[in-house]
Amino acid sequence: MDDESLIEDDDAVITLSHAGYIKRMPLDEYRSQRRGGRGVTGMQTREGDVVKQILITTALKTILFFTNTGRVYKLRCFQIPESKRQARGLPIVNLLQLEPEESVVGMLEVDQFNEDSYLIMATRLGQIKRTAMAEYSNVHKGGIIAIALRENDQLIGVDLADNGYDIVLISRKGMAIRFPEDDVRATGRNTMGVRGMNLDDDDEVIRSICASCDDSILVVSENGFGKRTAMEQYRPQKRGGKGLITYKVTRRTGELVEAALVNDYQDILLVNDKGIIIRIATDEIPILGRSTSGVTLMRSSDGKVVSMAVADHENVEEETDVGPDSILEVDGVDDEGGEEIDVSLDQE
Repeated sequence: MDDESLIEDDDAVITLSHAGYIKRMPLDEYRSQRRGGRGVTGMQTREGDVVKQILITTALKTILFFTNTGRVYKLRCFQIPESKRQARGLPIVNLLQLEPEESVVGMLEVDQFNEDSYLIMATRLGQIKRTAMAEYSNVHKGGIIAIALRENDQLIGVDLADNGYDIVLISRKGMAIRFPEDDVRATGRNTMGVRGMNLDDDDEVIRSICASCDDSILVVSENGFGKRTAMEQYRPQKRGGKGLITYKVTRRTGELVEAALVNDYQDILLVNDKGIIIRIATDEIPILGRSTSGVTLMRSSDGKVVSMAVADHENVEEETDVGPDSILEVDGVDDEGGEEIDVSLDQE
């Protein structure tokens, strides 16, 4: 009997703060709320610390941790200690052998390491790399090289893809470029990849998305504004270009901080720099054009949005407050009469 025999494969949320505190919590700690709300406390952070990453997974999954320096480490989800929602968590250096200037920039759940799946890695300066998943099957405790980086460049995100996907790179200034996955030739682990996006001097890539369907792309700004845009509005281009406008950045909205591929049957979890988390159904977020700023998803008065995660939709029944002064009026006859009953609630 091993550890896995005693662990249920329950849904879990993994959060990681900027200062390197990590913890695991049950997903049902976060009930669904309406967009524009304040959310609930997701992590008790120290002054100056922020929650920067969140991952929805299950207890028995393997988690790969990719760092800004281009290295990758591996843990099982249940090896991360479970904590309460308000707890700070455990320093990740207690679990991974990180270098002093090294920080985790991506967490990815993995089922199998095979030749048919690929890791798509994107860097801050617009480089893109495609490597077979099997190359990362033997990750030892001290980590291995995932990507070779140019000077002043950093790894910003990793996605799992298969043949036939499209890659979308989204920048902080609201630009996006879409190109086929096979435009990026597969290379080994210790390689730099190729140019994916041509950026302005003051811009940088914030997220790479691998899409195989016509779902919508959700973008969120630092001041809590967001929207969905249909995938069909991003016409495929050749990699290496400047791309198209995907978001109208203004002083009120702030720059983009996160993006994800979503559909109507999912929820998103937004995290701000005060440790507050709000869970919103994606079908409450309107689908708008590319050159728009969207609607308020999270109030900016309580802090700036720093991270987002996507989870399966949570069905929450609406609750109606019926006080002692409420009058319940029923028109019509009962079920036995075969007529429809009209029920209305009036509050005095």
